[in-house]
Amino acid sequence: MMARSSLGSHQWRETESSIWKREARERQARAAELKHRVQTIRLLGRDIPVPPAEDGTLRIEDDGKAASARGVQPYINRPFGDCFPEARAAMEALAASVPPEELNRVGLRLYARFRPEVPEGTMGWGAKKKLRLERIVQARM
Repeated sequence: MMARSSLGSHQWRETESSIWKREARERQARAAELKHRVQTIRLLGRDIPVPPAEDGTLRIEDDGKAASARGVQPYINRPFGDCFPEARAAMEALAASVPPEELNRVGLRLYARFRPEVPEGTMGWGAKKKLRLERIVQARM
């Protein structure tokens, strides 16, 4: 009885292992397929690779794969705090006021018009800054 139990256990491990291997091969095949479908979008003078996610939406590339929107969202929201919806709406309105080709050409200059000012004596990307939404509205050309 014991030998049978241990044989059954051994067979289970082989089956479990083969499932993992098959799933790994399937993930690699999907990644290879996506890699061939990667598009490039020109954004503010730079070419950005944007592979499609499994649902067909285009995403920023993260380690050769389409980044998870769930993982990126907090990174984008955090600096804006509670005013994220208003800031996003103001930036979308600003972007919509300029034809796409022109926005690509002048986008950094537009950003320079409303980017938050770093308090004197503070340095670095992580410095706390105050975003003034009225500056985004005023940045329209």
